[in-house]
Amino acid sequence: MAVEVEPDELDRHLASLGAVWVALSPRAERPLYEELPPPPWVLVVGAERGLPRDVERRCDLALRIPMAEPVESLNTAVACALALFELRRQRGSLPDGPRS
Repeated sequence: MAVEVEPDELDRHLASLGAVWVALSPRAERPLYEELPPPPWVLVVGAERGLPRDVERRCDLALRIPMAEPVESLNTAVACALALFELRRQRGSLPDGPRS
């Protein structure tokens, strides 16, 4: 189900939950694998070149996915998948070993 919500209304609701807004940005200084504040998080992901600066400024924290040269950006779905994996890893909620 999809519901259209005004950004300010969403912002107020998530703030009432204590959510930390985490932006993925190639401009961020802090790498994705550094320890994050406790959840809940709102993961904000933009297009392949990153978020618009005004959206990024609205976030509490900006993280970048470290990449080797000459890669400058990732597909949005790939970046989101990596970030969600890392958020789960940091919470300690990944299985301990390979599945049979």
